[in-house]
Amino acid sequence: MDIDYIHEFVVLAGTGNYMEAADRLFLTQSSLTRHIQKLEADLGVTLFDRTTRRIELNQYGRLFLPYAEQIALLQKDYTTAFCNELNRERGTIRIGAIPVMAQYQITDIHARFQQENRNYMLDIQEADSLQLIQMLREERIDFAVIRESDDASSSFRKIPITQDTLAALMPKNHPLAGSEHIELKQLYRDSFLLLGRDTFMYSLCVRECRTAGFEPHIAFTSNRVDNIIGLVSKGMGVGLLTKRPVMSANHSDIAVVDVLPAITTTISLAYLPDKKLTAPQQQLVRLFESL
Repeated sequence: MDIDYIHEFVVLAGTGNYMEAADRLFLTQSSLTRHIQKLEADLGVTLFDRTTRRIELNQYGRLFLPYAEQIALLQKDYTTAFCNELNRERGTIRIGAIPVMAQYQITDIHARFQQENRNYMLDIQEADSLQLIQMLREERIDFAVIRESDDASSSFRKIPITQDTLAALMPKNHPLAGSEHIELKQLYRDSFLLLGRDTFMYSLCVRECRTAGFEPHIAFTSNRVDNIIGLVSKGMGVGLLTKRPVMSANHSDIAVVDVLPAITTTISLAYLPDKKLTAPQQQLVRLFESL
């Protein structure tokens, strides 16, 4: 006996009309008629007295209706319970990440995890490292892919993913454009184009310039790397960015020069030290550890 047919019987008993019941059930009238006939055959009795205009429950229909209503209600309850459990198992892992994931193989990790855990959704939120650290502390995300300098404090569990170094971006006609490497102090006369004032990279660049013995003249800030590259190519100043995101694209009209001594940043997966990881979260951590 098909439980769905019992639910359809309850709806039909309430409307007394095949057309109206079929509309409510999103069925064709012929399908509903066939289902009720199959239910009656399974029970061995007819359930309705049929007239030209309406149908009415007969004695067997009236006897069966309260049981059918209970079965239909139980079906709704267990269907809801199963859906809730599936949603709990599928779940969502919230990851905050700096907006250069492809250059550091982070998108590869996401793809591998998704292939093996189709019931889980990865909710990726892009932001700067400083914002991500705050979001992690406030538990608005489960994990954060952040960039830090080597001397960063450790209030989180961290899995190092890779490292990158600071480079100077300059127009091809800059006097130092042909150099293999430079020291920051050689740029003390230049105007700088940096990532936004509220970013980790801005703080790092200003700090390193001061360490090199000068206060940088900052002509422009932007939260977009491509804006900085575009302005460098127009001769508007010198950009300071990490090397790999810049080298991943073809920019023939600018020079990318290493800075020495090397200023290194580390990209890590971070999460709260007392966080109890679910099995899928543990698997995600292992994938990052395998890089």
